[in-house]
This record gives sequence, C-alpha cells and structure tokens, in this order.
Amino acid sequence: MHLFYTPGVDLHQSFDAGEVLHTLPDVESEHIKVTRQKAGDAVRLTNGIGHFADALVEDINPEKVRLVCAG
Repeated sequence: MHLFYTPGVDLHQSFDAGEVLHTLPDVESEHIKVTRQKAGDAVRLTNGIGHFADALVEDINPEKVRLVCAG
C-alpha cells in the first residue's frame, strides 16, 4: 500500500466509511497518477505528525484526486 503525505489534514478525528477524507490538488495528485493508482485502490495517508488513515481512491481526474475513508 502506498503512503501519501497530506499536510494540514486532521487525520486524528474519526471518519465514517465512504466519507471524503481529502481532495488532493493537481500537484499532489500527480503522485497518485505516477504510482498508477486507480479508483478503488487502497492508499495510506499521513499528515507528517504521527497520524495515519487508510483511504480509497474514489475519483481521479486531471485537476484533482478524491480520497474517501476505507472504513
């Protein structure tokens, strides 16, 4: 499972399955594309201060990538 850095996202809180965790802007979403992730793939997020969350790639388009809670 690939690990992606999501600064500024509060990964410490609880999320419901399917809830949108984060939408990556175009610069960050490029990493998802380079690693050939596709909709439905599991990824792990970190905010760089010790919090992690498991997520699923929900939608990939040229401008952004939406990640949802894996649950």
